[in-house]
Amino acid sequence: MKKMNTRILLIAVLGFTLINGCTKDPAASLFDPNYANGLQPVMTAVTPENAAYAIAGVTTLDLVGSNFTTDISKMIVYFDAVPAQILSATPTLIQVRTPNFYKDSVKVRVSVIGVEKFSEIKYINIKPSIVNADSIDFTKEEAASVAADKYGNIFVSMTSTSGLGLGVYKFGPNGTRTKYALNIGAFTSYPSMKVGPGDTVFATLVGQAGILYFDPTTVAAPKFFVRGTTNPPLKIVKDFDYDAQKNIWAGGDGLGAGIFRIDRLKNVTEFPFSGVVNAVRVYNNALYVAATIATSASPSEIVYKIPINAADTSLGTPVKYFELTAQSGYESNKITAIAFDADGVMYVGTNGTAGILVVTGQNAAPTPLYFGLIGSSVLTFQWGTGTVLYVVKLNDVSSKTPQVLLKVDMQKQSAPYYGRE
Repeated sequence: MKKMNTRILLIAVLGFTLINGCTKDPAASLFDPNYANGLQPVMTAVTPENAAYAIAGVTTLDLVGSNFTTDISKMIVYFDAVPAQILSATPTLIQVRTPNFYKDSVKVRVSVIGVEKFSEIKYINIKPSIVNADSIDFTKEEAASVAADKYGNIFVSMTSTSGLGLGVYKFGPNGTRTKYALNIGAFTSYPSMKVGPGDTVFATLVGQAGILYFDPTTVAAPKFFVRGTTNPPLKIVKDFDYDAQKNIWAGGDGLGAGIFRIDRLKNVTEFPFSGVVNAVRVYNNALYVAATIATSASPSEIVYKIPINAADTSLGTPVKYFELTAQSGYESNKITAIAFDADGVMYVGTNGTAGILVVTGQNAAPTPLYFGLIGSSVLTFQWGTGTVLYVVKLNDVSSKTPQVLLKVDMQKQSAPYYGRE
Protein backbone atom coordinates (compact mmCIF):
# COMPACT_ATOMS: atom_id res chain seq x y z
CA MET A 1 0.00 0.00 0.00
CA LYS A 2 2.84 2.31 0.86
CA LYS A 3 4.49 1.57 -2.51
CA MET A 4 1.22 2.40 -4.33
CA ASN A 5 0.92 5.80 -2.61
CA THR A 6 4.50 6.63 -3.47
CA ARG A 7 3.84 5.72 -7.11
CA ILE A 8 0.71 7.91 -7.23
CA LEU A 9 2.64 10.85 -5.76
CA LEU A 10 5.41 10.51 -8.36
CA ILE A 11 2.86 10.44 -11.19
CA ALA A 12 1.15 13.59 -9.84
CA VAL A 13 4.44 15.47 -9.55
CA LEU A 14 5.42 14.44 -13.09
CA GLY A 15 2.02 15.59 -14.47
CA PHE A 16 2.21 18.93 -12.73
CA THR A 17 5.70 19.44 -14.15
CA LEU A 18 4.55 18.68 -17.69
CA ILE A 19 1.53 20.99 -17.40
CA ASN A 20 3.55 23.78 -15.88
CA GLY A 21 6.14 23.44 -18.63
CA CYS A 22 3.45 24.09 -21.31
CA THR A 23 2.19 27.33 -19.70
CA LYS A 24 3.00 30.50 -21.76
CA ASP A 25 5.36 33.06 -20.35
CA PRO A 26 3.59 36.16 -19.00
CA ALA A 27 3.35 39.18 -21.38
CA ALA A 28 6.09 41.75 -21.12
CA SER A 29 5.21 44.84 -19.09
CA LEU A 30 4.15 48.02 -20.95
CA PHE A 31 6.27 49.97 -18.54
CA ASP A 32 9.55 51.09 -20.10
CA PRO A 33 11.96 52.19 -17.38
CA ASN A 34 14.19 53.82 -20.04
CA TYR A 35 11.41 55.96 -21.68
CA ALA A 36 11.97 59.71 -21.47
CA ASN A 37 8.89 61.90 -22.06
CA GLY A 38 9.50 64.76 -24.55
CA LEU A 39 9.51 68.36 -23.46
CA GLN A 40 6.13 70.01 -23.22
CA PRO A 41 5.55 72.43 -26.14
CA VAL A 42 5.56 76.04 -25.03
CA MET A 43 3.53 78.68 -26.87
CA THR A 44 4.21 82.31 -25.97
CA ALA A 45 2.27 84.19 -28.67
CA VAL A 46 -0.27 83.80 -31.48
CA THR A 47 -0.02 86.55 -34.07
CA PRO A 48 -1.90 87.10 -37.36
CA GLU A 49 0.69 87.44 -40.13
CA ASN A 50 0.50 90.80 -41.97
CA ALA A 51 -3.05 91.45 -40.70
CA ALA A 52 -4.77 93.32 -37.90
CA TYR A 53 -6.91 90.32 -36.93
CA ALA A 54 -7.59 86.73 -37.95
CA ILE A 55 -10.39 85.76 -40.31
CA ALA A 56 -11.86 82.32 -40.82
CA GLY A 57 -10.28 79.94 -43.30
CA VAL A 58 -7.85 82.56 -44.60
CA THR A 59 -5.39 84.11 -42.15
CA THR A 60 -1.92 82.69 -41.62
CA LEU A 61 -1.03 82.71 -37.92
CA ASP A 62 2.44 82.65 -36.36
CA LEU A 63 2.60 80.50 -33.22
CA VAL A 64 5.78 81.52 -31.40
CA GLY A 65 7.31 79.35 -28.68
CA SER A 66 9.68 76.46 -28.09
CA ASN A 67 9.86 72.65 -28.01
CA PHE A 68 8.06 72.35 -31.34
CA THR A 69 9.32 70.09 -34.13
CA THR A 70 10.13 70.51 -37.80
CA ASP A 71 8.08 67.38 -38.62
CA ILE A 72 4.56 68.75 -39.10
CA SER A 73 3.18 65.18 -39.22
CA LYS A 74 4.00 64.89 -35.52
CA MET A 75 2.13 68.00 -34.41
CA ILE A 76 -1.52 69.00 -34.09
CA VAL A 77 -2.67 72.57 -33.55
CA TYR A 78 -6.19 72.73 -32.17
CA PHE A 79 -8.57 75.68 -32.45
CA ASP A 80 -11.05 74.61 -29.80
CA ALA A 81 -11.51 70.99 -30.94
CA VAL A 82 -10.79 71.64 -34.64
CA PRO A 83 -7.34 70.75 -36.05
CA ALA A 84 -5.83 73.51 -38.19
CA GLN A 85 -3.76 73.16 -41.34
CA ILE A 86 -0.08 73.45 -40.45
CA LEU A 87 1.84 75.21 -43.21
CA SER A 88 5.38 75.07 -41.82
CA ALA A 89 7.22 74.55 -38.57
CA THR A 90 10.54 75.02 -36.80
CA PRO A 91 11.35 74.25 -33.15
CA THR A 92 10.32 77.83 -32.26
CA LEU A 93 7.71 78.83 -34.88
CA ILE A 94 4.62 77.16 -36.33
CA GLN A 95 2.63 78.71 -39.18
CA VAL A 96 -1.00 77.60 -39.48
CA ARG A 97 -4.09 78.66 -41.41
CA THR A 98 -7.19 79.41 -39.39
CA PRO A 99 -9.97 76.82 -39.68
CA ASN A 100 -13.11 77.89 -41.52
CA PHE A 101 -15.16 78.84 -38.47
CA TYR A 102 -15.35 81.98 -36.39
CA LYS A 103 -16.07 83.00 -32.80
CA ASP A 104 -14.58 85.00 -29.97
CA SER A 105 -12.10 83.48 -27.51
CA VAL A 106 -11.08 80.43 -29.53
CA LYS A 107 -8.70 78.17 -27.57
CA VAL A 108 -5.42 77.51 -29.40
CA ARG A 109 -3.26 74.58 -28.21
CA VAL A 110 -0.28 72.68 -29.60
CA SER A 111 0.18 68.94 -29.23
CA VAL A 112 3.38 67.09 -30.13
CA ILE A 113 2.94 63.35 -30.68
CA GLY A 114 4.84 61.41 -28.02
CA VAL A 115 4.64 64.24 -25.52
CA GLU A 116 2.16 63.78 -22.71
CA LYS A 117 1.19 67.42 -22.16
CA PHE A 118 -0.32 70.01 -24.51
CA SER A 119 1.00 73.54 -24.60
CA GLU A 120 -0.72 76.09 -22.45
CA ILE A 121 -3.83 77.68 -24.01
CA LYS A 122 -3.80 80.95 -25.91
CA TYR A 123 -7.01 82.72 -26.94
CA ILE A 124 -7.76 84.42 -30.25
CA ASN A 125 -10.83 86.02 -31.83
CA ILE A 126 -11.63 84.85 -35.37
CA LYS A 127 -13.90 86.95 -37.57
CA PRO A 128 -15.87 85.70 -40.59
CA SER A 129 -14.24 86.18 -43.97
CA ILE A 130 -17.47 86.03 -46.00
CA VAL A 131 -21.07 86.66 -44.91
CA ASN A 132 -24.35 87.48 -46.61
CA ALA A 133 -25.24 91.16 -46.68
CA ASP A 134 -27.63 92.31 -43.96
CA SER A 135 -31.35 92.99 -44.39
CA ILE A 136 -31.82 91.17 -47.71
CA ASP A 137 -34.14 88.17 -47.87
CA PHE A 138 -32.40 86.04 -50.48
CA THR A 139 -35.31 83.62 -50.63
CA LYS A 140 -37.35 86.43 -52.23
CA GLU A 141 -34.84 89.01 -53.48
CA GLU A 142 -31.80 88.99 -55.74
CA ALA A 143 -29.02 91.55 -55.93
CA ALA A 144 -28.03 92.75 -59.40
CA SER A 145 -25.37 95.37 -58.66
CA VAL A 146 -24.00 97.45 -55.81
CA ALA A 147 -22.49 100.91 -55.29
CA ALA A 148 -20.98 102.49 -52.17
CA ASP A 149 -20.72 106.12 -51.08
CA LYS A 150 -18.15 107.83 -48.83
CA TYR A 151 -20.46 107.70 -45.81
CA GLY A 152 -20.59 103.91 -45.59
CA ASN A 153 -23.96 103.52 -47.32
CA ILE A 154 -24.43 100.96 -50.06
CA PHE A 155 -26.98 101.03 -52.88
CA VAL A 156 -28.28 97.73 -54.23
CA SER A 157 -30.25 97.18 -57.43
CA MET A 158 -32.61 94.27 -56.74
CA THR A 159 -35.15 92.06 -58.43
CA SER A 160 -37.47 89.37 -57.15
CA THR A 161 -36.38 85.76 -57.65
CA SER A 162 -38.83 85.68 -60.59
CA GLY A 163 -37.06 88.64 -62.24
CA LEU A 164 -39.47 91.44 -61.33
CA GLY A 165 -37.64 94.72 -60.77
CA LEU A 166 -37.74 95.93 -57.16
CA GLY A 167 -35.80 99.15 -57.66
CA VAL A 168 -32.76 100.35 -55.75
CA TYR A 169 -32.45 100.16 -51.96
CA LYS A 170 -30.13 102.11 -49.71
CA PHE A 171 -28.55 100.31 -46.74
CA GLY A 172 -27.01 102.40 -44.00
CA PRO A 173 -23.87 101.46 -42.05
CA ASN A 174 -26.11 100.21 -39.22
CA GLY A 175 -28.16 98.01 -41.58
CA THR A 176 -31.17 100.31 -41.99
CA ARG A 177 -32.97 99.77 -45.31
CA THR A 178 -34.87 102.39 -47.29
CA LYS A 179 -36.22 102.53 -50.84
CA TYR A 180 -33.94 104.76 -52.88
CA ALA A 181 -35.20 104.58 -56.48
CA LEU A 182 -37.82 103.00 -58.71
CA ASN A 183 -37.53 101.03 -61.92
CA ILE A 184 -37.94 102.22 -65.47
CA GLY A 185 -39.77 99.02 -66.42
CA ALA A 186 -41.28 96.01 -64.70
CA PHE A 187 -38.22 93.82 -65.18
CA THR A 188 -35.55 96.49 -64.78
CA SER A 189 -32.28 96.05 -62.96
CA TYR A 190 -29.16 98.17 -63.22
CA PRO A 191 -26.09 96.00 -63.95
CA SER A 192 -23.52 98.66 -63.06
CA MET A 193 -23.81 101.47 -60.52
CA LYS A 194 -21.31 104.04 -59.21
CA VAL A 195 -21.57 107.00 -56.87
CA GLY A 196 -20.59 110.21 -58.65
CA PRO A 197 -20.30 113.93 -57.88
CA GLY A 198 -22.82 115.33 -55.44
CA ASP A 199 -23.31 111.87 -53.89
CA THR A 200 -25.51 111.00 -56.86
CA VAL A 201 -25.84 107.37 -57.95
CA PHE A 202 -25.27 106.77 -61.66
CA ALA A 203 -26.14 103.51 -63.43
CA THR A 204 -26.31 101.58 -66.68
CA LEU A 205 -29.38 99.90 -68.12
CA VAL A 206 -29.25 96.59 -69.99
CA GLY A 207 -28.91 97.13 -73.73
CA GLN A 208 -29.06 100.94 -73.47
CA ALA A 209 -26.66 103.39 -75.07
CA GLY A 210 -26.45 105.74 -72.15
CA ILE A 211 -25.85 106.40 -68.46
CA LEU A 212 -28.65 107.22 -66.01
CA TYR A 213 -28.72 109.01 -62.67
CA PHE A 214 -31.04 108.89 -59.65
CA ASP A 215 -32.39 111.98 -57.95
CA PRO A 216 -31.12 111.70 -54.34
CA THR A 217 -33.94 113.90 -53.01
CA THR A 218 -36.90 111.76 -54.11
CA VAL A 219 -37.81 108.12 -54.72
CA ALA A 220 -38.33 108.04 -58.47
CA ALA A 221 -37.21 106.31 -61.66
CA PRO A 222 -33.80 107.41 -62.99
CA LYS A 223 -33.25 109.87 -65.82
CA PHE A 224 -30.65 109.81 -68.56
CA PHE A 225 -27.46 111.76 -67.87
CA VAL A 226 -26.25 111.01 -71.41
CA ARG A 227 -27.65 108.75 -74.09
CA GLY A 228 -26.96 107.52 -77.63
CA THR A 229 -28.13 110.73 -79.27
CA THR A 230 -24.88 112.48 -78.39
CA ASN A 231 -22.34 113.41 -81.06
CA PRO A 232 -20.44 111.13 -81.42
CA PRO A 233 -23.21 108.67 -80.57
CA LEU A 234 -22.71 106.73 -77.37
CA LYS A 235 -22.78 102.95 -77.75
CA ILE A 236 -24.27 100.41 -75.34
CA VAL A 237 -22.63 101.01 -71.96
CA LYS A 238 -21.85 97.98 -69.79
CA ASP A 239 -19.60 99.59 -67.16
CA PHE A 240 -17.99 102.92 -66.27
CA ASP A 241 -15.78 104.66 -63.72
CA TYR A 242 -14.62 108.18 -62.78
CA ASP A 243 -11.18 109.75 -62.97
CA ALA A 244 -9.79 112.36 -60.59
CA GLN A 245 -11.22 115.19 -62.72
CA LYS A 246 -14.68 113.61 -62.44
CA ASN A 247 -14.80 112.53 -66.07
CA ILE A 248 -16.71 109.35 -66.76
CA TRP A 249 -14.89 106.60 -68.68
CA ALA A 250 -17.35 104.15 -70.22
CA GLY A 251 -17.21 101.08 -72.42
CA GLY A 252 -19.52 98.40 -73.69
CA ASP A 253 -20.89 96.78 -76.80
CA GLY A 254 -22.23 97.72 -80.20
CA LEU A 255 -21.14 98.18 -83.80
CA GLY A 256 -17.77 99.89 -83.87
CA ALA A 257 -17.68 99.83 -80.06
CA GLY A 258 -15.18 102.17 -78.48
CA ILE A 259 -14.24 103.74 -75.16
CA PHE A 260 -15.94 107.01 -74.26
CA ARG A 261 -15.00 109.93 -72.02
CA ILE A 262 -17.92 112.02 -70.75
CA ASP A 263 -17.09 115.23 -68.92
CA ARG A 264 -19.24 116.99 -66.33
CA LEU A 265 -20.82 119.14 -69.07
CA LYS A 266 -21.92 115.95 -70.86
CA ASN A 267 -19.47 116.37 -73.72
CA VAL A 268 -18.68 112.96 -75.22
CA THR A 269 -15.33 111.98 -76.73
CA GLU A 270 -14.84 108.61 -78.40
CA PHE A 271 -11.57 106.65 -78.46
CA PRO A 272 -11.41 103.74 -80.91
CA PHE A 273 -11.20 100.33 -79.29
CA SER A 274 -11.93 96.96 -80.84
CA GLY A 275 -13.61 94.66 -78.36
CA VAL A 276 -16.57 94.33 -76.02
CA VAL A 277 -15.77 96.11 -72.76
CA ASN A 278 -17.19 94.28 -69.74
CA ALA A 279 -15.54 96.13 -66.84
CA VAL A 280 -13.85 99.50 -66.32
CA ARG A 281 -11.61 100.85 -63.54
CA VAL A 282 -9.46 103.98 -63.24
CA TYR A 283 -6.30 103.54 -61.17
CA ASN A 284 -3.08 105.52 -60.84
CA ASN A 285 -3.52 107.71 -63.96
CA ALA A 286 -4.50 104.81 -66.17
CA LEU A 287 -7.72 103.34 -67.49
CA TYR A 288 -8.09 99.57 -67.11
CA VAL A 289 -10.65 97.84 -69.30
CA ALA A 290 -11.58 94.16 -69.22
CA ALA A 291 -12.60 93.22 -72.73
CA THR A 292 -13.67 90.28 -74.84
CA ILE A 293 -11.54 90.29 -77.98
CA ALA A 294 -12.71 88.31 -81.00
CA THR A 295 -10.06 86.06 -82.53
CA SER A 296 -9.98 83.48 -85.31
CA ALA A 297 -10.22 80.76 -82.68
CA SER A 298 -12.07 81.37 -79.42
CA PRO A 299 -12.50 84.85 -77.87
CA SER A 300 -9.79 86.16 -75.55
CA GLU A 301 -10.49 87.77 -72.17
CA ILE A 302 -7.93 90.51 -71.60
CA VAL A 303 -7.42 93.43 -69.20
CA TYR A 304 -5.73 96.37 -70.95
CA LYS A 305 -3.94 99.21 -69.21
CA ILE A 306 -4.34 102.50 -71.10
CA PRO A 307 -2.47 105.60 -69.87
CA ILE A 308 -4.59 108.74 -69.36
CA ASN A 309 -2.65 111.78 -70.60
CA ALA A 310 -2.88 114.48 -67.96
CA ALA A 311 -2.54 117.41 -70.38
CA ASP A 312 -5.66 116.78 -72.44
CA THR A 313 -7.26 113.70 -70.82
CA SER A 314 -6.70 111.67 -73.95
CA LEU A 315 -5.69 108.02 -73.98
CA GLY A 316 -2.32 106.53 -74.75
CA THR A 317 -1.55 103.17 -76.33
CA PRO A 318 -3.29 100.15 -74.74
CA VAL A 319 -0.94 97.60 -73.18
CA LYS A 320 -1.98 94.06 -72.37
CA TYR A 321 -1.91 93.85 -68.57
CA PHE A 322 -3.45 90.44 -67.91
CA GLU A 323 -4.91 87.77 -70.17
CA LEU A 324 -7.26 85.41 -68.36
CA THR A 325 -7.81 82.96 -71.20
CA ALA A 326 -4.04 82.42 -71.52
CA GLN A 327 -3.93 80.99 -67.99
CA SER A 328 -4.07 77.23 -67.53
CA GLY A 329 -7.48 76.20 -66.22
CA TYR A 330 -9.15 79.50 -67.14
CA GLU A 331 -9.28 79.16 -70.93
CA SER A 332 -13.09 79.29 -71.09
CA ASN A 333 -13.67 81.84 -68.30
CA LYS A 334 -15.02 85.37 -68.78
CA ILE A 335 -13.95 88.51 -66.88
CA THR A 336 -16.90 90.22 -65.20
CA ALA A 337 -15.32 92.85 -62.90
CA ILE A 338 -12.01 94.42 -61.88
CA ALA A 339 -10.86 96.35 -58.81
CA PHE A 340 -7.62 97.47 -57.16
CA ASP A 341 -6.60 97.66 -53.53
CA ALA A 342 -4.57 100.52 -52.08
CA ASP A 343 -1.32 98.65 -52.83
CA GLY A 344 -2.11 98.24 -56.53
CA VAL A 345 -3.07 94.56 -56.43
CA MET A 346 -5.76 93.81 -59.01
CA TYR A 347 -8.80 91.61 -58.33
CA VAL A 348 -10.51 90.00 -61.31
CA GLY A 349 -14.08 88.73 -61.10
CA THR A 350 -14.86 85.74 -63.31
CA ASN A 351 -17.75 83.46 -64.17
CA GLY A 352 -15.53 80.46 -63.39
CA THR A 353 -15.25 78.27 -60.32
CA ALA A 354 -12.55 80.42 -58.69
CA GLY A 355 -14.89 83.43 -58.54
CA ILE A 356 -12.28 86.13 -57.90
CA LEU A 357 -8.61 86.00 -58.88
CA VAL A 358 -5.73 87.98 -57.38
CA VAL A 359 -3.24 89.46 -59.86
CA THR A 360 -0.25 91.08 -58.15
CA GLY A 361 1.20 92.80 -61.21
CA GLN A 362 1.38 92.94 -64.99
CA ASN A 363 1.33 89.43 -66.51
CA ALA A 364 1.45 87.87 -63.03
CA ALA A 365 -0.01 84.39 -62.59
CA PRO A 366 -3.42 84.60 -60.87
CA THR A 367 -4.31 82.94 -57.59
CA PRO A 368 -7.87 82.40 -56.30
CA LEU A 369 -8.90 84.89 -53.64
CA TYR A 370 -9.29 83.17 -50.27
CA PHE A 371 -8.58 79.76 -51.80
CA GLY A 372 -11.87 79.76 -53.70
CA LEU A 373 -14.07 80.18 -50.59
CA ILE A 374 -16.19 82.79 -52.40
CA GLY A 375 -17.38 80.26 -54.95
CA SER A 376 -18.11 80.51 -58.64
CA SER A 377 -19.89 82.92 -60.98
CA VAL A 378 -19.15 86.44 -59.76
CA LEU A 379 -21.24 89.05 -61.59
CA THR A 380 -19.83 92.28 -60.21
CA PHE A 381 -18.27 93.80 -57.09
CA GLN A 382 -17.34 97.10 -55.50
CA TRP A 383 -15.29 98.07 -52.47
CA GLY A 384 -16.88 99.98 -49.63
CA THR A 385 -15.12 102.72 -47.68
CA GLY A 386 -13.58 100.21 -45.28
CA THR A 387 -12.15 96.75 -45.88
CA VAL A 388 -15.33 95.10 -47.20
CA LEU A 389 -15.68 94.10 -50.85
CA TYR A 390 -19.35 93.74 -51.80
CA VAL A 391 -19.71 90.85 -54.25
CA VAL A 392 -22.77 89.95 -56.33
CA LYS A 393 -22.63 86.31 -57.41
CA LEU A 394 -24.72 83.42 -58.62
CA ASN A 395 -25.32 80.33 -56.54
CA ASP A 396 -25.87 76.95 -58.19
CA VAL A 397 -29.03 76.60 -60.25
CA SER A 398 -30.75 74.38 -57.67
CA SER A 399 -30.33 76.93 -54.88
CA LYS A 400 -33.32 78.75 -53.40
CA THR A 401 -31.07 81.83 -53.27
CA PRO A 402 -29.73 81.93 -56.83
CA GLN A 403 -28.18 85.42 -56.72
CA VAL A 404 -26.72 86.88 -53.56
CA LEU A 405 -24.73 89.82 -52.21
CA LEU A 406 -21.71 88.86 -50.11
CA LYS A 407 -19.61 90.95 -47.75
CA VAL A 408 -15.99 89.84 -48.12
CA ASP A 409 -13.51 91.12 -45.53
CA MET A 410 -10.40 91.92 -47.58
CA GLN A 411 -8.41 93.31 -44.61
CA LYS A 412 -7.26 96.00 -47.04
CA GLN A 413 -8.49 99.38 -48.19
CA SER A 414 -9.56 100.03 -51.77
CA ALA A 415 -7.75 102.18 -54.26
CA PRO A 416 -9.62 105.52 -54.65
CA TYR A 417 -13.03 105.64 -56.28
CA TYR A 418 -12.83 109.19 -57.58
CA GLY A 419 -16.53 109.62 -58.17
CA ARG A 420 -17.38 109.40 -54.48
CA GLU A 421 -14.54 111.56 -53.18
